[in-house]
Amino acid sequence: MKSTLKILFADDDLKYSLVLKRFLEREGYEVTYTGNGTMALEQFPVVKPDLVLLDINMPGMSGNDLCRMMRRQLGMAEGDLDILAYVARHNEAEAAQMNQWLWDYEVDLAENAEPATGAADLVQHLHEQERKLAILTRNDKKLARITLAAIGLLDYFADDVIIGRDEAQPKPDPAGLQLILQHWQAASDDAIMVGDYVYDLQAGRNAGTHTLLLHPHNNLWPDLSDGYYRDCSEIHQALQLHATSSPSLIHD
Repeated sequence: MKSTLKILFADDDLKYSLVLKRFLEREGYEVTYTGNGTMALEQFPVVKPDLVLLDINMPGMSGNDLCRMMRRQLGMAEGDLDILAYVARHNEAEAAQMNQWLWDYEVDLAENAEPATGAADLVQHLHEQERKLAILTRNDKKLARITLAAIGLLDYFADDVIIGRDEAQPKPDPAGLQLILQHWQAASDDAIMVGDYVYDLQAGRNAGTHTLLLHPHNNLWPDLSDGYYRDCSEIHQALQLHATSSPSLIHD
């Protein structure tokens, strides 16, 4: 008899976590959820999961720190292998199965997406100011469109500047940003890459754009970010306070 795959999942966003937990359980997985890294580390040797899903930005212990500690418990070497690179290492049949699972999971999340704090107001403000807007994501382009539709922002982005992993090498590769800049006929120095993870900032640096980090707690990568805000509402407030010309925004 085939055993049930056990998943340990840690994320401090309760609403999102319940959506993901429900999806995984519907697919037949046994899911243990914790709201922070400390609890997840305690549950790790108890649950003995087959798969661990971690949010990067959690208060106290980050997902990166938690991953390193779990690897040490297992006697594994330090690594920086993300899920797309992991899938790419498998043969064609295995990769196809993994990609289908990823697609089903990502569609469920996309359809239940909600805008980040202040994102809707910021996008509307930039649109009213006639700023150029684009999306660069490590997800599939269709998923990006589903997400934008779910949060009511799809009409603000032209289809040819919604760039997913199916159209360009994923971040931190600069190819996606270069496609956007080419479409805009804009210089890299006239654009800003806004993101919440190191890949966003690295992609901006690699493409020669300005970079802004969004993070609710602190600036984790000061060497890669030209600016730091806790959320989109802070950027919106800054633009309102300093109503001067600014580069086009590339928002993730």
